[in-house]
Amino acid sequence: MTWEKILFVSDKAGIGDLILDPNNSRIIYATTWQMKRNGYRMDSGGPDSKIFRSYDSGKTWEDISEFNGLPSFPWGIVGVAISPVNSKEFG
Repeated sequence: MTWEKILFVSDKAGIGDLILDPNNSRIIYATTWQMKRNGYRMDSGGPDSKIFRSYDSGKTWEDISEFNGLPSFPWGIVGVAISPVNSKEFG
């Protein structure tokens, strides 16, 4: 078995969180977090900190960072949660 890179934003960002919709396992949400560490300093957040959604089990991804109701970027979303009662509510 080998790994395949299916969601790449930049060399500055990595996946912060990954969660499945509790009512439809084909729907996946992923967050990316931009972070840079230099010696004694760490810069967190930036334009590559985003939220993505996949409707096809991760084959393709849609950037939903600019959707209404989500926090304004690029401060660095590192986690996401979905309501177990209504999976259209997440944050």
